[in-house]
Amino acid sequence: MTGVQVGLIGGVGAVVLAAGAALMMLSRRRKVVLVAPTEERTED
Repeated sequence: MTGVQVGLIGGVGAVVLAAGAALMMLSRRRKVVLVAPTEERTED
């Protein structure tokens, strides 16, 4: 009984850590640049 529970808890913990690492990498890659409407240039 104990082996199955330990494996399950360990697996869930690994999934949570992997998801957190993936979200951290995604948040670091995304750069949000705020531009005021008056600063926009429409040069064609």
